[in-house]
Amino acid sequence: MKKITLLITYLFTIGLVQAQCSQPASNFGNNTVPNYDVSGDIDVVLNANNTVSVNLGNNFSTAAGPDVRIFLVDRGTLTDSQLTVPNNFLNSPRIEIGLVSSFSGASSYTAALPNNVSIADYQTVFFYCLQFNQFWDFGSFTTIDSSNCTLSNELIEKTEFSIAPNPAVNDLTIQSNSATAIQSVSIYNILGKEVYSRKGNVEERISIQDLQDGAYFVRITDEENSMSTIKLLKKS
Repeated sequence: MKKITLLITYLFTIGLVQAQCSQPASNFGNNTVPNYDVSGDIDVVLNANNTVSVNLGNNFSTAAGPDVRIFLVDRGTLTDSQLTVPNNFLNSPRIEIGLVSSFSGASSYTAALPNNVSIADYQTVFFYCLQFNQFWDFGSFTTIDSSNCTLSNELIEKTEFSIAPNPAVNDLTIQSNSATAIQSVSIYNILGKEVYSRKGNVEERISIQDLQDGAYFVRITDEENSMSTIKLLKKS
């Protein structure tokens, strides 16, 4: 049995899978042509893999049209009436989520969050026909604060590991109290995004000096494919 370097030992039966933040969008009905109004349940979701989804519910409906796309828009100081002006929309920071494929019923559209872009800057879901430069409708959602995302979990096999030190500054020691070797180590931030990964006969001591200060989750897999997730605090 390996000697355990231990400050804190955790025994987990659940492990980190993903973090997810979701906000409903509302206040649609901003087109002067009622047929173009959007209705139904619409949710904006920040996913664990740094993507953003717009989920349309079973009761979603709007007028059918060519090249109608969904955007998230940073409207800044634009009023509702100003936002309906095509040039104002086209000149606003926006993330294209997807081309609408169904104008009634449930569907979902996902796009990558661009580098150096914060979801917290966006607060408007915008439907727009690019082909004819035609405003469709828009609604608003509460700003998503990624620091308040909740973690979802899945059942995993029970394995006991230790990490030290915790909090850690530059290096981290990971050991198992069994005879099995550590086969992989992954570290996730609070959004569930993988920020470190090493596989195959992992050394017990790894460097974390490139990680920013904050909370992380260390997922460890041994040669028997048993996994455990340990919360880690990184500090300077």
